Amino acid sequence: MGAEGFIPFFRSLWEVDPYPWQVRLLEQVLEGDWPEAITLPTGSGKTAALDVAVFAMALRRGHPRRVVYLVDRRVVVDQAEKRAQDMARRLEGALGDPASPLHPVAKALAELGDGVPLRVVKLRGGLPLPRHPIPDPAAPTVVLSTLDQAGSRLLFRGYGLSPRAWPVEAGLFAIDCLYLLDEAHLERPAFRLLRLLEEELAGVGERLGRPGLRVVALTATPQTLGQGGLRALEPSPEDEERLRSRWAVRKPLTLRRVPAGELPKALAEAALEVGRQVQGPVVVFCNRVGTAREVFARLEKAKEGEVLLLTGRVRPFDRDRLLWGSLQGRLDGGEVAYVVATQTLEVGADLDFSGMVTEACPLSALFQCLGRVGRRGEVSEAPVVVVWSEGASPRPYKGEALAEAWSWLEGIGQGADLGILGLRALLESNPPPGAAWGEGPEPLPVPLEFLRLYALTDPPVEGLEPEPLLHGLEPKVPEVGLVFRKDILEGELEAWEERLDLLLPPSTYEVLPLPLWAAQAFLEGPGDEEVSDLEAEEPGEGRGPKSPRRALRFTEEGVEVVGPEDLRPGDTLLLPASYGGVDAYGYNPKAKEAVRDVGEARPPGAKAPRLLRLHPEVLKDALGQTPPWLEGEETPLDLLGRAFLRLEREEEPIEEVNSLALALGISYEGGDVEGWLREALAALLDELYPNLEPEWRAAWDAAREALRKGRAEILVHKGYRGLVLRLKGESLSLGGAAPETLEAHQRRVLEVLEGYMERLSLALPLVDPLRSAAQDHDLGKLDPRMQAWLRLTAPTGDLPQGPLAKSGTRLGPKAVEERRRLAGYPRGQRHELVAAATLREKGVHPLALHLIAAHHGRGRPFPPEPPPEDQELGTLSAYGHSLRVDHGLNRLDSGHAARFLALARDYTPWGLAYLEALLRLADQQASGEVEDA
Repeated sequence: MGAEGFIPFFRSLWEVDPYPWQVRLLEQVLEGDWPEAITLPTGSGKTAALDVAVFAMALRRGHPRRVVYLVDRRVVVDQAEKRAQDMARRLEGALGDPASPLHPVAKALAELGDGVPLRVVKLRGGLPLPRHPIPDPAAPTVVLSTLDQAGSRLLFRGYGLSPRAWPVEAGLFAIDCLYLLDEAHLERPAFRLLRLLEEELAGVGERLGRPGLRVVALTATPQTLGQGGLRALEPSPEDEERLRSRWAVRKPLTLRRVPAGELPKALAEAALEVGRQVQGPVVVFCNRVGTAREVFARLEKAKEGEVLLLTGRVRPFDRDRLLWGSLQGRLDGGEVAYVVATQTLEVGADLDFSGMVTEACPLSALFQCLGRVGRRGEVSEAPVVVVWSEGASPRPYKGEALAEAWSWLEGIGQGADLGILGLRALLESNPPPGAAWGEGPEPLPVPLEFLRLYALTDPPVEGLEPEPLLHGLEPKVPEVGLVFRKDILEGELEAWEERLDLLLPPSTYEVLPLPLWAAQAFLEGPGDEEVSDLEAEEPGEGRGPKSPRRALRFTEEGVEVVGPEDLRPGDTLLLPASYGGVDAYGYNPKAKEAVRDVGEARPPGAKAPRLLRLHPEVLKDALGQTPPWLEGEETPLDLLGRAFLRLEREEEPIEEVNSLALALGISYEGGDVEGWLREALAALLDELYPNLEPEWRAAWDAAREALRKGRAEILVHKGYRGLVLRLKGESLSLGGAAPETLEAHQRRVLEVLEGYMERLSLALPLVDPLRSAAQDHDLGKLDPRMQAWLRLTAPTGDLPQGPLAKSGTRLGPKAVEERRRLAGYPRGQRHELVAAATLREKGVHPLALHLIAAHHGRGRPFPPEPPPEDQELGTLSAYGHSLRVDHGLNRLDSGHAARFLALARDYTPWGLAYLEALLRLADQQASGEVEDA
């Protein structure tokens, strides 16, 4: 297979031939390198750079295994994800079809990906993950991400992640990565940062055997990049000929200036006029969500066609409900006449309208909006109306940029052609002033030495945050995610610290993304704060006094009650649904009704959650029609919950059983009470199932099957209405998937790691140190006190002979801690540090020592000190080893910190983190703790 296979590969994927520039790009990549920028007009298929990258992986083992597609618009992240998922699905299907043009590519990729041709990962919303979203460092992977998610990981500060996970994510997002930065002009500081890291990692390939980081800017407006002399791939005459039908569409300009306060009215009236003129779908762009909602309301009132409101401040569940089917098909068929949107559609959305109305905005944003009209070349003319209200707030843009852009538009005059060819001529004859483009914040001048400080993660350097490097020096705030739950009540937040086993972990499908300041304002009390869709948007003016409300911050360790002042970047916050703030179209701080709880809802094909909440109020949101018996203060679910709670207390639930038998029409003849209650629960679920909304069926299918097969654990708690079903075997255990000996575990880790190294063609000098680290990484677990602890937490039954590495425990944290005390294992002792200190005296390779010491994310560069009792004990004999339980690696004279710094110089901090990631991912996969992303 060679480059000649690209055209049939592309045609088989999308049923069209690639554009000439896409073929030229592949040829350039295969000759040795990517361009620094791809500068093509909107609508020229720049997203297909993903296809080129995937094809290049199949042809060149040395091509980066991860493609990180960055774009700061949520709907566009979802759209790019769909393209990547479609590609992955079709490649998977082609594995068994040797006649398919996709088969050679699929086969080559599957050899690299351990049987899977292409993995797709989406990062959006900052949810803490139980394990790393990229479980296989050798597998071909496409990552779709907003800038804050990928950028924070790259800087050892992954939003929403435990600090222990920071190094793994930093290594995976820096090494073996190609970044495609969509519309790079929107985030010039981030582009500068990525280019700086590209320079830092330029020589790392020789040491690791894998390439470093490569960044390519995708932009239709290279004028705003602020980077002169970029090696760019530009359109050729062949591209222009192929795309002429699109590029030649005329887009005549109409300008309207309106008084302050009349902007929504003027936008709606202009949209109606354009709609009557073009007899086709019209898009209206607004700068802020509040303005968009007012325009939407006016158009709905006019009743001249179906109106759709799209903003990025919407839960994926609600977005899918809005965008059911093919939106383009609904537009073409006349089912939707008007779409009112914020910046959601500005960049990259593959939609085509017949006319456009937009609020005045900088030229860079305007030119992106122009790409949504006449996009397919199916009309000869698509009118464009720009409306400016001089007295309106310029947010989220700068007033100077709006004024300069408006002045330039007035200069080219009414009726000017803003089509691609017309605009090209206008820019040559009348170039706009720089301020009219709305240039973003200036990149922060950062020396590499400063960047390397971010790699010190244990303990981290205080005050080093990602935001200034990602967004510049201007005060901007990253995002948090809000999750609304009906079983979380305003007056009972503290109770959830004791109810963790009942807490359904949030899914990205239910997360509402908001700027941190907007979330703080929302918690301070209901208001009318306006937001846009821009990532890391700055706050507006101050607000009056409010009545603060609280939330639960969800982390890997559990939950904690927080107020507005406690919020942090990347937080995932669980809120009582009674707070309101969301309607069918997304974030609406004026909405007072309780928010629909969609915790168990999943999109088609998604994995079912491991918990199913059978709380009466939660259940109402899952049903299309609520049965009468679910109303009231005491439902059959409440009776079931109380009955199982009595059984847990070893009490007879006679009263509850009699009431249930009467309510459900199922007689109880005595005997096994718990068995009868389970049968009653199963019958109740069977009765409700036909009324379920489609998004809940995956969760219920899994739960009903588990209940039938006896694999469902019933969880209850005093004060919680109803009960929760937990699917046994679905959650990751605290001690591995099953009890496992130390010898077997370390052997399995070595096997997984060797598989990574073979598929990566890792540099030979690294092989022996990595093997050594895998073979001895858990040596410290030989401590007899830890062995006692592992056996005390293991399930009842036969345990394997010999020292254990994993107990396979299903106990909760409190029970595990109680057994630690019984075993006498010192609190705060770290087995990996004991292993490193013990092996140091045996002449083990410095890299292997570091990887062992850091394989739980600690000691980068200063580990915690040993517990006092082990400082006195010094060494401990166990299984033929003299374990250094007083490891002393916290002391400067131990050489541990110096070794870390020396290795970071040799491999770069990101290269060293990548090597740590290889061992840690192998360890997690061998422990059964890695799930497919």
